[in-house]
Amino acid sequence: AMEMGNLLHKTLEEFYKELPIAEKESGAFLKRPSSTEAALHKKLESLMSESPFKNEPLYRQRMHVNSMKGTLSLFVRQEKKLFEKRSFVPTYLELKFGKPETSALDYLKIEGTGGAILIEGQIDRVDISKEKSQALVIDYKRSAREFKVHEKLEEGLEFQLPIYLLAVRRLLNLEVVGAEIRVLRDAVQEGI
Repeated sequence: AMEMGNLLHKTLEEFYKELPIAEKESGAFLKRPSSTEAALHKKLESLMSESPFKNEPLYRQRMHVNSMKGTLSLFVRQEKKLFEKRSFVPTYLELKFGKPETSALDYLKIEGTGGAILIEGQIDRVDISKEKSQALVIDYKRSAREFKVHEKLEEGLEFQLPIYLLAVRRLLNLEVVGAEIRVLRDAVQEGI
């Protein structure tokens, strides 16, 4: 399951990085959902040859590919609905911070009584408003969690979204309008 999640992440990352900025800003690629799905499916198949699945029997590879293709098709339909509602542009993909060897962004520093806490991480996706002043933080999950984000926040158990939100606010100097988890397999999102 984790390998399928990693492969879906990589497929989406490469697809969005290769998509021309004009297509992202206009959402034109979402007006052609069939061709977008086909492009994602093709990208997935090309990445399969480099994945741990390449050593599995062909029938299992096909089973995994078909499952992930269904997830990507569902993703395209959900993405279209969300873009029409929000018009935010997928801008940063797999955005690393606090990793000097691989990131242009510094650590997220949280000052405490015992000194600074340095946090590093990698945000799946940051969408930016067309005016380039606001951001929406997106974290992909392959399948739903047991507890809802709001419940975990209230219990002090959800740190990932608030940390990503703070990192984008401080390190990219953008107003963050929200942070959400996108459950790819269920085409749902929840957030803060």
